[in-house]
Amino acid sequence: MMENVDFIYCQKTSATASSFASYYADEPRMETTYLLKEFSQPVMVFAGSEDTVVINLEEKIEALGEKENLQMSVIDGADHFFRDLYAEDLADEAVEFIESL
Repeated sequence: MMENVDFIYCQKTSATASSFASYYADEPRMETTYLLKEFSQPVMVFAGSEDTVVINLEEKIEALGEKENLQMSVIDGADHFFRDLYAEDLADEAVEFIESL
């Protein structure tokens, strides 16, 4: 057991070496764009223009090519967690997307 490590969003926690290694492994199934390739249902992806957690999401989505079922919305000024009033912008876009289905 590893003690006093920063793991995922927990600071100074305990974690087994295997759980730590598996979380940080290069695993395609943990990548949003990898999973989106398989979806046939309508999907809306939201990103914040100031997101420093998920890097280059907009470019990764564009690299998938034209997918009729996939839309993306970049909320200008929002970070990864859409704090402050950015959550309202996201909610407005989500409602608009859902109503279009």
